[in-house]
Amino acid sequence: MQFLDEKNNPLANQKYIIEIDGILSKGSTDGDGKIEQSIPPNARGGKIVIGELRDEYLLNFGHIDPIEEISGVQGRLNNLGYDCGLIDGVLGKQTKEALLAYQNDHGLNKSGDIDEETRRHLKEKHGS
Repeated sequence: MQFLDEKNNPLANQKYIIEIDGILSKGSTDGDGKIEQSIPPNARGGKIVIGELRDEYLLNFGHIDPIEEISGVQGRLNNLGYDCGLIDGVLGKQTKEALLAYQNDHGLNKSGDIDEETRRHLKEKHGS
């Protein structure tokens, strides 16, 4: 996983604590803000607390809906730090705001809608 700040700069060389299904590990991000962590195949979720500001990220493992579904777009945006709120499959206000922020940060057409360019870029950035 790679962690970026609000300006898309890596959270480089930051201490973190990761908890996966109740098991704690500690470490530091690398120079690119990345963490490599083995995850048991049956892991369901966890959290990472990173940096001096103790930013907390919740982790859900397993299933993510297809990128063609609104819920799939929401899941990917949430995973990348763009808060859609509840993954409910509805293109509501919070999801549109997250889309606008993502589009703005990545130099895409700022529509707040799920166009093909945004969908393609989101899938590439997310890695699935």
